[in-house]
Amino acid sequence: MFFQKLYLKPKGMPLHLNSKEPQSLFLVILQRALEDFCHFLDIAISSSYELENLLLIGIDLNYFFEEKVSTSIDSLHELQKMIIGFQSKLKP
Repeated sequence: MFFQKLYLKPKGMPLHLNSKEPQSLFLVILQRALEDFCHFLDIAISSSYELENLLLIGIDLNYFFEEKVSTSIDSLHELQKMIIGFQSKLKP
């Protein structure tokens, strides 16, 4: 009963496991948390692409010097690769 109070099933999401067993319900909660974390990583990668675009626009508008921003863009590319690699390990 404790896990039933803790877990709120989203509308339309079937509960595939027997909800009367706390261990099964815990696995459903864990799966949902993993899905939420993967969604968070999607938002993080999108934000990094947005930042990269803003830096490139800033270079085009002569707000930044390309030499100084290129190291930041290289770091962003490395971060994007790490996030994508991490996502591929988490998703089935």
